[in-house]
Amino acid sequence: HDSNKNRMLGIFFTHRSLTQQALIDRSGFSRSTVSRFLNQIVETEYIRALDREYRRPRIYYQESISLSISTLIINTDSFIYSSIPRFEEMIATIQSEHTSKRDAEETGLLIGMHQGLVKCIKEFKDHTIRFREAFQELSEFLH
Repeated sequence: HDSNKNRMLGIFFTHRSLTQQALIDRSGFSRSTVSRFLNQIVETEYIRALDREYRRPRIYYQESISLSISTLIINTDSFIYSSIPRFEEMIATIQSEHTSKRDAEETGLLIGMHQGLVKCIKEFKDHTIRFREAFQELSEFLH
């Protein structure tokens, strides 16, 4: 569940390193929920885990808050950028199915709204290219 994930990531943003039990205590979530979160998040590298030590709890830590937050932003942006082809497809469908002069105003409005959305997304993508380049540089530097 995304709200659970966001809450647990928020705890890492303020504490940097935690054991599984400490995350359970601070989040109020069950052991299975926290365990599932940690298994998934360690695979994606937002959170790292120290090697297990005999009779000691495993430590989970966030290596770089900047990298974690930037990764979330980049992933969200990528999702938004991926919608461009769908919007363009919708514009083409609206244009090809428009047959009645009576619906011309509504059709024009729909097409204009979709084209405006595509334009805004493309402009945003063009204006944030430096951020994506900086993210790549930070990723390479930290790894």
